[in-house]
Formats: sequence, C-alpha cells, structure tokens
Amino acid sequence: MSEAAAVFADAVNALSPERTEEIEGSALVVLRTFTPSRREKFMRGLKWFVFGCHGVVVAVCVTAGIAGLAIGVITTAGLGVGV
Repeated sequence: MSEAAAVFADAVNALSPERTEEIEGSALVVLRTFTPSRREKFMRGLKWFVFGCHGVVVAVCVTAGIAGLAIGVITTAGLGVGV
C-alpha cells in the first residue's frame, strides 16, 4: 500500500465515529435466488428461435442473390419473401 493510501485511510478512520457496541447484521441479509421464471425461459427460447429464422432468411436471400433472379424467386417463394 502506498503512503498516500495509508494517509487517506488514517484520515477516514479518524473521521468515523467510534463503535461502542457490536452490530448484528445477519438480520439485514436477504437471500434471493435468480432462477429464471417460466416466462423468462419461454421468452429467451422465442428470442433465439426468431434470431434463427432471421438467419435462415438472410442466408437464403444472399444465396438467391448470388445465384440469380430465377433461382431467387423459386427459393424465396416458399418463405413468403419473394425477390
């Protein structure tokens, strides 16, 4: 620890009031679990499903764009996208 940090810690300790009694803090501790609810699990799954669908549509559209217009119309018509 540097000298400046030690001086600062001593100054803070000098300003803090002296404790005359022990404090029992276990009553102030709250234990919460962060397990996701059913709705959160469903929404997370739905999010990844939508991301996957968008990825498929983008991949098919890029492939159709590279292949040409006739192939693009055929491949994207099934997705309802159309070129």
